[in-house]
Amino acid sequence: MVGRRLLLSAVLVFSGFVSTAQAEEGRAYIGLKGVGSFLSEVQDVTTVGMTAFQINNDEDLVAGAGGVLGYSFGDVPLRAEFEVGYRFRFDFDARDNGPPTIGYENNLNTTTALVNLAWEIRHFGKDWVPYLGASVGWARNTSEIDRNNFAGAIVTTENSTDNLALGVMAGLSWYVTDSFGVDIGYRFINLGEVDSGPLAGGESFKADNYTSNEVTLSLNYRF
Repeated sequence: MVGRRLLLSAVLVFSGFVSTAQAEEGRAYIGLKGVGSFLSEVQDVTTVGMTAFQINNDEDLVAGAGGVLGYSFGDVPLRAEFEVGYRFRFDFDARDNGPPTIGYENNLNTTTALVNLAWEIRHFGKDWVPYLGASVGWARNTSEIDRNNFAGAIVTTENSTDNLALGVMAGLSWYVTDSFGVDIGYRFINLGEVDSGPLAGGESFKADNYTSNEVTLSLNYRF
């Protein structure tokens, strides 16, 4: 009788260890991410070959989309993911009041490849998981500028700059089911330098920093 009890106790303890190990296993996931920037801004603008430079628009609302491939570790509350994305049109418009007067309609877009690391706060259960994290990676800012001399000549020039992107983020993951999750967060990210030029007249202008305050929304599937 005593032997059976000891055997049953051993089986229960072993089952507990197995359940704990399974609960602590990591999970891989893929997802779609949308980005909505409520304040994107270019900063520290300098010019070459202009006499009376005027910025018409250095702040804008920007939307973006992309995908993520990630892994949530089981033994430590850490999540790592690789994110690729594309941010659409930022109107960085300017003018040189001359003489002569030249208008610059600058359509700025950005391609990114980022690594995100997030420290998960798992004290509120498995369904609701807040997190704090950071982003680091590559950003290519591409300017497509229409140079208008207001005399009937419009010349379009395109220029791209590769940069180191750095950001910080915070958010909340909601696991609707065991496999499907929704992630909403805030991120501040510096996408680096914007270089617009040289243009048709030999002039150019650039910004040392392109920053974005953005809300992110991801729909993730865990394997």
